[in-house]
Amino acid sequence: MMLVNYTSSPVGPYRELLFLGGFFESGGVVHPKVTRIVVDSEASARWGRRNWGLPKEVARFDWQGSDGQGGFVRVEQSGRLLGEFAWTEAGPSVPATTALIPARWGTLAQPCQERVLLTRPRGTGRVRFARLSHALVNPDLFPPLPTPLVSLRVTNFTMRFPPPTFRAGGRGDHTAV
Repeated sequence: MMLVNYTSSPVGPYRELLFLGGFFESGGVVHPKVTRIVVDSEASARWGRRNWGLPKEVARFDWQGSDGQGGFVRVEQSGRLLGEFAWTEAGPSVPATTALIPARWGTLAQPCQERVLLTRPRGTGRVRFARLSHALVNPDLFPPLPTPLVSLRVTNFTMRFPPPTFRAGGRGDHTAV
């Protein structure tokens, strides 16, 4: 699960709650799949669905903090709570890049109509440890959250979503357990 506060993008600034809750097999390779994603920008939702097959929906975010000490975020959609998250941060930050993630783990596979859209986002930033002190998700909309193995805060974050490659076949969905 990821909370992201994009301060700039081609569709303007927006906030996002993203859940990588499944896998999709494409060409004999299993890739992660975004199963739920909400944003506070109609433009981000529209273009994310159109360009990358991401199932973006619009929600309201109450985002407080993120000043290097910690923060709190509450996400609602149509008056329903989707999730609440609070965290604190500690330790030095170090450079990070997605280039170190193997392609099979770093390439998203999103089924879209009769094809699969494969996208390998690239990102860089500075990462430091965080402690998730509060995490509540709506059990009707998300699976239970296990205790995280690690929580991270990334600053000076730059991400690039290239155009996807297309592969025939939108079947073969596998849900993670």
